Formats: sequence, structure tokens, C-alpha cells
Amino acid sequence: MARRPETICTEDPADRWRERGAALVEYALLVALIAVVCIGAVTLLGRNSSTKMSSVGNTIGGGDGCPPGLVRIYGPQGQDWGCD
Repeated sequence: MARRPETICTEDPADRWRERGAALVEYALLVALIAVVCIGAVTLLGRNSSTKMSSVGNTIGGGDGCPPGLVRIYGPQGQDWGCD
């Protein structure tokens, strides 16, 4: 019966751990970059959409709590008489 030749292992097990560590650092950098981009996008879009929504809300509702087309009426001493 023929014997299989022994394979010579030239790979150092420590190299495998170094490669895994390098890959882990690369993945961590990618996750950090994605997080920074997401936070920046949400911040930018959040400010713009908040301003736009406030503008639309004030235009539709008059900004004083009255339905569209009505205005708030105040009495001589500043008492709120409602919308008219």
C-alpha cells in the first residue's frame, strides 16, 4: 500500500490571527464611516425637513391655531375671542 507523502505546513498560525485582526480593523473602519455618513444625512435632512414642515404648517393653519381661512380675534384687554 502506497503511503501518502506528508505535506509540509509552512503557514505560521500567528499569521492567521494577524490577518483576522487586520480584517476586524477594516470592518470597524467601514462601520464607523457608514455611521458618520448616516448621522450627517439625518442631521442635514432633519433640519431641512423640519424647516419646510414648519413653513407648510404655518401656511396651512395660519400659525395661530385657527383653521385655514380664519383669523384669531383678540379682545381689547388681549383676551382670546377665538377664530373668525
